[in-house]
Amino acid sequence: MIRRWLLTAVLVLAANLAAARDVIVEPVEFPLQIGELTLKLVGTLLKPAGEGPFPAVVLNHGAWGPAEKRRETARLDYAPLSTWFAERGFAVLVPMRRGYGASEGEVAESSGGCADPDYTRAGLVSAQDILAALRWLQGQNFTDRRRTLLVGYSAGGWGSVAAASLVSQELVGLISLAGGRGGFAGDG
Repeated sequence: MIRRWLLTAVLVLAANLAAARDVIVEPVEFPLQIGELTLKLVGTLLKPAGEGPFPAVVLNHGAWGPAEKRRETARLDYAPLSTWFAERGFAVLVPMRRGYGASEGEVAESSGGCADPDYTRAGLVSAQDILAALRWLQGQNFTDRRRTLLVGYSAGGWGSVAAASLVSQELVGLISLAGGRGGFAGDG
């Protein structure tokens, strides 16, 4: 009896590990509409093999600078976190906001100077880019738009909170990892 149970457990584990490796990764582009201006944003899509529909995650990066550093990497994939979600059956989009990587436009999400920061504005501007990514991902035939999650790190976490405040009824959840703006080590 114990041998049969152990054999079954090993077979189930092996099947899950084999399925976990079957993740498709591809670069994508999607539009950001700001008034009459349309910018091209880029991202990395990770999804399980198959047709879906899969629950969806928009995984948002933090802020960094200066400008030449923001453009060094065309697209992020945020592995291993993005892979972890995809291996568990999620379609994951890791978008690059304006001014980052190969996305068009300049960074628009600054919170301003230390003397008079505007964190609300910074979050809402980030939310525009995040919502463009969310809309694109929810519009794909392989996603289940009723099961969508926003995840963000640092400024991407703050922007995800702002985005969720605008479309909370469209989300099943929000994860903000050290979400916030301002305060850099070394410069106070």
